[in-house]
Amino acid sequence: MTLNNPLSEKPSGFQPAPADPVMAAAGVQASLRTIDLRAATDRAALMQQLSVGLDLPSYFGRNWDALYDLLAETTQPTAIQILGWDHFQSHHRELAGQLKSVLIDAQDTLVAANIRLWVLV
Repeated sequence: MTLNNPLSEKPSGFQPAPADPVMAAAGVQASLRTIDLRAATDRAALMQQLSVGLDLPSYFGRNWDALYDLLAETTQPTAIQILGWDHFQSHHRELAGQLKSVLIDAQDTLVAANIRLWVLV
């Protein structure tokens, strides 16, 4: 029996995370990064979670432009799994909107360059 891998499709916005994101990412030879937003209570905590979850370099400026720039430099297929998105979005609407905008902009840039970036929630 062959299971359909949702990551075999072109990335498009925020997508539901597959039951086994590790296997799904491996199936398309993508790296998997996990951002845990359950501990993000403000902008500083969010930037810390992004830095850790995305394994960003020490020079990450902890702002939206810097995040976009680093994401847009990605050269390999990548899946970003976001834990706690629904709760974060409902409690931090402005930050969630800003984060989503940056992730989607980076995704659009990379997809145009034929590099896949999935955002899984």
